[in-house]
Amino acid sequence: MATITPAFQENFEIGRVISLTFSVIGRNAPLFFGLAFIVSGIPQIILQYYQFQILSLGQPGVVPDAGAIAADLTFLGLYAVFAVILGGLLNAMLCRAAIEDLNDRRPQFGECFGTAIAVLLPLFAIGIVSSIAILFGLMFLVVPGIYLALGWAVAVPVLVQEREGVFGSLSRSRALTRGSRWRLFAMFLVVFVVLWVLQIPLGLLSLLGASIGPAYLAPAISAGISGTLSSVFTTTIAAVSYIELRRIREGTSIDELAQIFA
Repeated sequence: MATITPAFQENFEIGRVISLTFSVIGRNAPLFFGLAFIVSGIPQIILQYYQFQILSLGQPGVVPDAGAIAADLTFLGLYAVFAVILGGLLNAMLCRAAIEDLNDRRPQFGECFGTAIAVLLPLFAIGIVSSIAILFGLMFLVVPGIYLALGWAVAVPVLVQEREGVFGSLSRSRALTRGSRWRLFAMFLVVFVVLWVLQIPLGLLSLLGASIGPAYLAPAISAGISGTLSSVFTTTIAAVSYIELRRIREGTSIDELAQIFA
């Protein structure tokens, strides 16, 4: 495992990371949004369709019975498991794609997918461990959960790039983010606000669609688009943050990071 030394220490620049994120996404929009729609958007559409159409949730005057609620909870549990797996895969693929792009190479779907599959099991384990720990942290005055989430913000890119294993990647992520967590918090807050603003027209379109078509269809499509946008920006900015943290803390260049994929 690489050793973090203070010789290259700089400040984590929020503007630089956000700018790089938009640049990477802009140069690879079909690949990034296509992957995110398949991995995140479609599952969101299925979830919303199931809840609104099959369970009649959100429809005026309809109250689901105990059996419908139990079925919904079971479905949500299965969805959560698949969301962790697919979210990890997407994160891994976009991490590989971001490194390739910033190294002046054209990311390829096959290579990105192969990289993600190679670390599938530890990806799943990291998702489960971090999700449970963060959930418990949020239950205790919120702050511990936020602290854990920020410390583990680049755990998946660490796993993809450095093959440190589950707990090694979590530990390595905490080491890389140390001293930059408040800046990471501010950056993710900016991203959250941007995504919230982008979802306003989606909400309006959802209401319009519901008034001229099936009540469940427009919200489902809107949720799918929202999930796609959120996945692209949050996963790409995590990958770029990892690259930037290694640069400012260790002086690691992009071409050095890309050598593992050679």
